[in-house]
Amino acid sequence: MTLSAGRYFRLTASIRSTLESLEVKGDAVRALSDAYITFRAEGRLVAEERGVVDEFERMFPELAEPAPVGGPSARGVIRAASDAHGAAGLLLRLAGWLDGFAEEARLELEAKAYAEARITHEPRQ
Repeated sequence: MTLSAGRYFRLTASIRSTLESLEVKGDAVRALSDAYITFRAEGRLVAEERGVVDEFERMFPELAEPAPVGGPSARGVIRAASDAHGAAGLLLRLAGWLDGFAEEARLELEAKAYAEARITHEPRQ
């Protein structure tokens, strides 16, 4: 199955809209972590198709269990906020990585269209 440029654009738009809908603070840690887990799985499909699984695994680690929200101590709250920021950062990195594939797909389509147009419009000898 070949992923289209549209699929890459939809994935990155979904990631960005998820980030825009959540405030990156301690009480968003579960939602951000869950979003990262979901989008990471989609990104891994891209990595498998494109043959870059090693790169993907280095750049996008699996998340550890997030800290409980509003833990009993200030340390718990700080860790939850840190986890939320970490998940948000990974989501942004994943969106940028997918943007690269979207751009690649767009350039491939343009090159193909150019080649086809050139063949169609070249004078025959």
